[in-house]
Amino acid sequence: MPTSIAWLPRREATRFTPMPSRSARRRSSTRPWRRTCGDGRDDKRAIVAYTKASEQAGDDPEILEALDRLHARTGQHRELAEVLERRVTVVKDAKEQAELFYRLAKLQIEEFQERQLGLGTLKQALERDPDHRPSHQALEALTDDATLFEDAAEALESVYRAQSDNERLTALFEKRIAFAGSPRERTRIRLDLAKHLEEHSKDPKRAQASLEDALSDDPTDVDGRARPRVFRRRSSTRRT
Repeated sequence: MPTSIAWLPRREATRFTPMPSRSARRRSSTRPWRRTCGDGRDDKRAIVAYTKASEQAGDDPEILEALDRLHARTGQHRELAEVLERRVTVVKDAKEQAELFYRLAKLQIEEFQERQLGLGTLKQALERDPDHRPSHQALEALTDDATLFEDAAEALESVYRAQSDNERLTALFEKRIAFAGSPRERTRIRLDLAKHLEEHSKDPKRAQASLEDALSDDPTDVDGRARPRVFRRRSSTRRT
């Protein structure tokens, strides 16, 4: 670090000590440069201070964490995204990595309007922690976009199957039906939904309803195995 610390905010300057070597930092149980940053104008000066510290120390986790807080507080989204990308490479805990990827994806989707990129980042979050619920919710929101539906649904499907979350799988089938481009495509998806409801959800009534919807949507496209099942279930229902 430079010997002069005049460029630090006053509150930071009174607390800042020259940065020790990496080995000394590992031996030390305290981090004298890790402090709560100032407010307002001090935030901008603290960003300069921590950025300079980072240039000399490299991707030090605590310095990056301080920059994360500062950029988030001052609304510097591009700089925050860069810091999040750097933090995720030095963090060891998979759940913490998932949270960092999620925060980065939110910036990409909401601030930068890069929804496809954000979708890919959310997939990375789930690779680290398949149970990361905020990432599930963000992907579920993306399934409302027809252009992103298949990619988002594919990521969610693998998670839901691993968790045996049949209701959410059913919801994906139903949304896929809504986005289908033709009666033939809707029919095929409804047949797959009927199979899922019967074999995994153990819900024969809803399976029957899906089969009948497939038949009414495009009777010419219901294959020979599905058609008898529809009528067999109809007759069984009448007998009861």
